[in-house]
Amino acid sequence: MCRSCASKHETQLSSDRDKWPIGKIENGCFYKICNLLDLAYLSNEPLMNALGCFDQTTAAGIEKKYEREGGLGIAKEVLGKWGSSNQENNVGALKKILEDTMKRVDVVIEIEKWESLSVCHGCGITIKLSKPQ
Repeated sequence: MCRSCASKHETQLSSDRDKWPIGKIENGCFYKICNLLDLAYLSNEPLMNALGCFDQTTAAGIEKKYEREGGLGIAKEVLGKWGSSNQENNVGALKKILEDTMKRVDVVIEIEKWESLSVCHGCGITIKLSKPQ
């Protein structure tokens, strides 16, 4: 864990990152994932349909909000809401939806890149390992 989390006595997250909440994905990686998901034409199923927790009115409101930007920004909002709505909506559940429903292997690869990074198991930030001199 990073110094900040260690000093705050943060609860350490599981070593299995599939069990981590979406909100603990390192910001840079999260934005890459969202940018890829905003390319909706690459998906077999629209993101909000695939996640299955947005009614038609809510989905239409979100789409309208980002219409001017060509849909850019939808994924960030939708993943944030989906990930915080239920403890089972975690990294593993997202990967399963991306693979099975949306057929977005490109996004799964980005998640797997994040999974291979050294990150704090308290806050999720990337930990820069010092090189031996």
